[in-house]
Amino acid sequence: MSNGRRTAIAATALAIVLMATIAPCRSERDPPRTAKLEAEVRHLLVELEAPTRAARSAATKRLLDLGPQVLPYLPPPELLSSVSVRESVDRVRHELERRQAQASTQASLVTLTGTRPLADWLAEISLQTGNNLDRLGLPAALQEMPLTFESATHEFWPLLDDLASRGGFTFDASSPARGLKLQSRSTEAGNLPEVVGYAGPFRVSAHPFAIVPIGEGQEPADAIGRKRLARIALSVQPEPRLRPLFLQYATADIAAAAKGAGKLLPFSPDASYELAAGEPGGKSSMQLDYVLPQGELPAAIDLQGQFRATVAAGSAVLRFDNVSKRADGKRIGVDRRRGGVTVTLARVRRDESRGKSAELRVQINVAYDSGGPAFESHHTWMLHNEVFLETSAGTRLAVNGGFETTLEADGAVGMEYRFVGLPDPLPDYAFVYIAPTLIVDVPVKFTLESIPIKPVSKRR
Repeated sequence: MSNGRRTAIAATALAIVLMATIAPCRSERDPPRTAKLEAEVRHLLVELEAPTRAARSAATKRLLDLGPQVLPYLPPPELLSSVSVRESVDRVRHELERRQAQASTQASLVTLTGTRPLADWLAEISLQTGNNLDRLGLPAALQEMPLTFESATHEFWPLLDDLASRGGFTFDASSPARGLKLQSRSTEAGNLPEVVGYAGPFRVSAHPFAIVPIGEGQEPADAIGRKRLARIALSVQPEPRLRPLFLQYATADIAAAAKGAGKLLPFSPDASYELAAGEPGGKSSMQLDYVLPQGELPAAIDLQGQFRATVAAGSAVLRFDNVSKRADGKRIGVDRRRGGVTVTLARVRRDESRGKSAELRVQINVAYDSGGPAFESHHTWMLHNEVFLETSAGTRLAVNGGFETTLEADGAVGMEYRFVGLPDPLPDYAFVYIAPTLIVDVPVKFTLESIPIKPVSKRR
């Protein structure tokens, strides 16, 4: 048989494999498919096994030029029989996931044009940004309020703050929905003003600063000659689509200046801190203390500086089919790799039935290519990635029996998940683990102007 005919047969076989395997790779989080793009990706994947290097290089370059939009169409490496194609696809996937992860750390942009009710605009913002906005807590009249936008592009946080101001509502993290819950602003007295700054996908805010005396046992008095601190509490809120893991800041990196008094010195100039980030869309708190000059009480303080956010970026769906049939407790050792993360299905064990139900224990190992500070033992973010069983009909069953750690190492963790109250005999379950593909450090530079002093209630 000629080389040309062998190549044609191989290409045909690869095309058949791709047509059969490309569809299951899609996650519900992927962007909508287009037939034209899917057809082009299939053709380029076949070209990765072309007989000439020039053709293979051209196919690789074209996949990279198409960008992260092709990721849903790239089949998992374990479904590609050709070693050369598998290596090429892995390189393309890794580069595109890196680009996608970096892009995800930028502010979401929204384009709005025309006149529509507030509810429609909120739905459009969610669609364009991927940030879930729960508006069910808003009055119907407010949701129907018409708003007009000229054709313009807005960043997510300034736009949401503008709508909240115009509509008289507030927003806070909504844990079950991994988004923001909107509700009418309270009219109660005592609500303190908020100074807000924006830094890409982060919203940084501060309420009025407090005056704190230095030293134990001192009265929080108004004595002019006493040394005091200006204590500023910052709130840092990421876009809900992001998953920040922790924040790191040093007091030396954040400068404070008092109106009319000049630069303020930090109380602990060499201090640095690391904070576990809150839930998606939730706020993390940072406290800053600055020494006030004796005899002076500034009316307002300006802040300018930066901190660092470590973010789990990108998302990979790693799926293991037919785990019910492998529930004998023996070592399995099947790997699934996406980008910089590898998940190994170590063991599956079915416990004895209790009444009319069964229990399934699934043990996996998760390893990232890069270790470092994000993977130190006191960081538990890897323990809280999304995990579930899935039936052949697509129904998801969350972990309901808890989990335990079986391994801890730099860049790796072993986990055993328990699913209880399952039907007996066990249906044909797939085990699905969703993990971030990259861990990236994002510098967050911010400015807050004219943070006012907190009013002091007079004692009788």
